Amino acid sequence: MEVLGENLKKARKFMGYTIEEVSKKTKISTKHILELEQGIRDVTYLQLYRLAIIYGWKMEELLGEEKPAFTETVLGDVRIKSEEPQINMGVFKRMIPPQKGIF
Repeated sequence: MEVLGENLKKARKFMGYTIEEVSKKTKISTKHILELEQGIRDVTYLQLYRLAIIYGWKMEELLGEEKPAFTETVLGDVRIKSEEPQINMGVFKRMIPPQKGIF
């Protein structure tokens, strides 16, 4: 349950939700959500489903069986959130043969 708790907290913070907002959206008590995030309470299928819906994650991602579909990069004080994997443009440019007039 530790991975689930960490993922629930990470997803909630990524979405910018407070525990109270999640509670209202999912109809799960704030105490229960806090205990889920701390890994001290088991989750039901319905609760996991509701949490996955509001966070935009698959249930498997929340359970730690699959990697989340977003990345977060921190550059100094700037936090960059992306729903697609980050691409190293140097590597990307080497993969495409040069064509006249494009670059």
